[in-house]
Amino acid sequence: MAATTTPYIASVAELRAQLSSMQEYQFKRVLFLRARALFHSGKHSGNQAQVKEAVEGAQCIIGPTAAMFWEDPGKAARQFSLLPDNYIQQVHEELQQLVSINIQKLPEIMLKLAEKLQSIATRPENGDRKYLDPAIEVNNKVTSLLEEKSKEWTWTLYYSAGMHQRRFCYRKQDEDLELALESTVMALRAMRKEDKHYEDCLDLLVTIYGQLYELGRELRYLEEGLRFSKTIINAGRTTARTTSEWVKVLFAHSNLLGLESIRASNSDSLDEAMRCLSEAVALKPEDRSLCASLSFNLGRRHLERFWRSGKNSEVDLVKSLKHHHRAVRLAPPGHTSYGQILNGLAKVYLERYDRFLEWSDLITAFHLSEKAAVAVNGHPEQQADVLIQLASALERGFEATGIDSRLEASIRLYKEAMSLSGPPLATKIFAAIFAGKAHISRGDTTEARKTFVSAVNILEELNSQILSRDDQQFILKAYGGLSTVAAALTLEANGEPWEALRVLEKGRGCILNVSMDRRADLAELKEKSPELYREYVTLRNLVSLEAPIQNTPAEQELDTSSTILAIMKHQEEKAQLEKRIETEFGITPYQLNSPQQFQKLAELGPIVAFNASGIRCDAFIVTSGEVKAIRLPGVRYEDLKKYTELLNGPKAITEGPISTLRSRNKDLRKFLKWLWIHAVHPVLHELKLLSRSPSDHLPRIWWVTSGLLGLAPLHAAGLPDNENENTYSYVVSSYIPTIKALAQARRRSYHVHLHGKSPLMVNMPETDGYASKLKTSRDVEAIRARLTSAGRPDLEILEIPSKSQVLNKLSKASMVYFACHGEVDQNDPANSGLLLKQGLDFKPERLTFRDLARHSTESAKMACLLACYTAKNGDEHLTDEMLHIVSGFQLAGFPHVIGSLWAVDDDIVNALSDAFAKKISESDGDDAAIARALHDSVNTQRMVGKRTVNRDVLGWAPFVHFGC
Repeated sequence: MAATTTPYIASVAELRAQLSSMQEYQFKRVLFLRARALFHSGKHSGNQAQVKEAVEGAQCIIGPTAAMFWEDPGKAARQFSLLPDNYIQQVHEELQQLVSINIQKLPEIMLKLAEKLQSIATRPENGDRKYLDPAIEVNNKVTSLLEEKSKEWTWTLYYSAGMHQRRFCYRKQDEDLELALESTVMALRAMRKEDKHYEDCLDLLVTIYGQLYELGRELRYLEEGLRFSKTIINAGRTTARTTSEWVKVLFAHSNLLGLESIRASNSDSLDEAMRCLSEAVALKPEDRSLCASLSFNLGRRHLERFWRSGKNSEVDLVKSLKHHHRAVRLAPPGHTSYGQILNGLAKVYLERYDRFLEWSDLITAFHLSEKAAVAVNGHPEQQADVLIQLASALERGFEATGIDSRLEASIRLYKEAMSLSGPPLATKIFAAIFAGKAHISRGDTTEARKTFVSAVNILEELNSQILSRDDQQFILKAYGGLSTVAAALTLEANGEPWEALRVLEKGRGCILNVSMDRRADLAELKEKSPELYREYVTLRNLVSLEAPIQNTPAEQELDTSSTILAIMKHQEEKAQLEKRIETEFGITPYQLNSPQQFQKLAELGPIVAFNASGIRCDAFIVTSGEVKAIRLPGVRYEDLKKYTELLNGPKAITEGPISTLRSRNKDLRKFLKWLWIHAVHPVLHELKLLSRSPSDHLPRIWWVTSGLLGLAPLHAAGLPDNENENTYSYVVSSYIPTIKALAQARRRSYHVHLHGKSPLMVNMPETDGYASKLKTSRDVEAIRARLTSAGRPDLEILEIPSKSQVLNKLSKASMVYFACHGEVDQNDPANSGLLLKQGLDFKPERLTFRDLARHSTESAKMACLLACYTAKNGDEHLTDEMLHIVSGFQLAGFPHVIGSLWAVDDDIVNALSDAFAKKISESDGDDAAIARALHDSVNTQRMVGKRTVNRDVLGWAPFVHFGC
């Protein structure tokens, strides 16, 4: 039977023949315009034949479904929810033809299509993610068709943000969250508070900030998210919000509070998070999936409180088990977090096993983790945590039974978790640590070394990502001592000493190294491409700005979000520019990747880095000819911890009433004797520096300060009753946080001169909160007199200055003296600082490590900080980082800094200032002269101290030289 041909189709064929030179999309546009004219003409005249012919024409061009929308948009929109999934894909393809021929029609229909596609993709039970990409594509097209800032335009932005946020949950790609944040902020800026979707948009913003924080642990995201969520919670539930919507608000707020409680070790935040979750559960939302998520998170919070109690709060363990069981009952099998819920329950049973050693609890934990592994298969972001949990259960089984196959299986699972591409880097580090420890249990140091070195490499990658220093500080607290173990295992497995030292360097001073890389000397780039240099410096400065988040009105809070978006953009631009610089000019951050690079840095004197761990204790010695490691059998890790507690613990001997000075000096002399015998003497002996008689011109040595032994006053080690058996008699000591920092200081020092610019002095004789005055007038007069006699009468003195005044002057001074108080912050070392003029809060302003690390100087050569605690690292969990005021000055650009390890005596400071200023003013200002000036000045005080009734070591020993 012959196919029938409608008049319209016949006319199309004739027209196509006439317009054979026209491109297909142009021809379709002609046909569509013709059909639309025919349609409207028929509608207007009541000619149904014309209408029918027009519809047939539209079907030929764009397909039957899309033609139906064109014919009656309202009816089509109402019927959208009834269409089957496979038909929706056809609709999408047909509507794309409308877009391709540039018919700017049907934005409402396309928006409905986007909503439908999203709903199919995100169903809790049987969602099909493939529909999310076309949903975003269609929604973006609709946005481009609508008038900017119109009501519908803001809605499409909100929908776009929601879809990108959803897609992030599946793909875990940063780009989706950044686009979601951008769309949400744009929508909120265009909305009024009474507009539809305004509250929904705020809720989404809170969720996005929570996910951004969990992705990169950047504090500003958590702070911003909490600010918005607290605003929503404090405003209370509005009549427009359904029960389900308010439950989600409480849920999101509790999540941020839980993250805050972890970040700040804040039990109040944890309690408030649990209160919000309990309130949400009490509202009894109808959505079973939501109820399951609430119970799961409430169970998690109880488990966290159990851990914080030192695993003593059995009530929390019982409640955690109850809520996890309820979550499992409520969660439908297709629930997106079903595997995580099962794994959470497994964790509770494993904790019960550890507490009561009931074999049935271990078996239950194992089977639950097995089921969880099946549920999360294909979701690598969840899979790693489940594999780690399953491996932990197997490892417990090995410990209980001694069956080797269980330990081997646990190692395989840990390594599988390491190899996944989706999980956060922090999770992969923990997997590597657990695998390494399991290898140690087997006595396999070779494999243990490999896994711990892998962990250090992942840590280096994590640290290289663009994070604020506060965020780096928080993250690195969790991995203290990681490179220490890796280096020890490298030596234990007969690895090369320089390789062990390289891995030690990778995991120490991470915050300083990243900061130095960001501020690296780009003189070569400046010479080759001044324009590119200026562009890079501008971007580097923009990225380093950490937007201060203050208690501002709600309208201004969006300004902070806009600033965050701008920083994200600058970060991406900077990363692209760095790739370009590396490609075009070969300029990359300085790395120590060969023994020759280490040895070159030791041409002016040996460099010594100690590594003390529970496995072994060693000293790495770098000379111009080799890198070697010597084992220190006399340094027992337990003894070292006990001794360093004397200087840095809560009952430190460095402070106390005058009545205890004699006993405290006695304790310190005992430590210095131990230090000399077991650490310093073996190193100097290996270097053959003890075979000659002490002389006036001593060789220099650099001690790397990271690690436990780096906290010790190595320069003051010695036998108390022997005139020559001490560090001072054989070497001039300098300290440096890392070997890489020494390289940076030398490059910096090469371009500046001590006597190049006017010297500066900061004088703070009185400080709010301190009853006694400092005798700083003596320091001021002594330094002024010494400099004047050397032909430098241009000393500028800042009397009781503000922080901004000091920072402004620092940029131009070549040498600076501080006569003031210093304070160390035990909980936040980056907040340790020098105390200056009273601020608006009626407290002394602090010139902190954080301030200095953001600052940049041009002519700096030396800073003399003869205040208390300027070289003390306050946090025992960050001993590898050396975050103190002295290292802050080094980051600001000072290649030489004089500081103190503990509280200093005012009279000794006066004498030391005079002697040091005299020697400096008489010298040519080279690098060695600065170190020798401090050495000789302190040595004078050392000899005076030996003659005092207390044989005072505490008085002279805190003063140290950091730098090149």
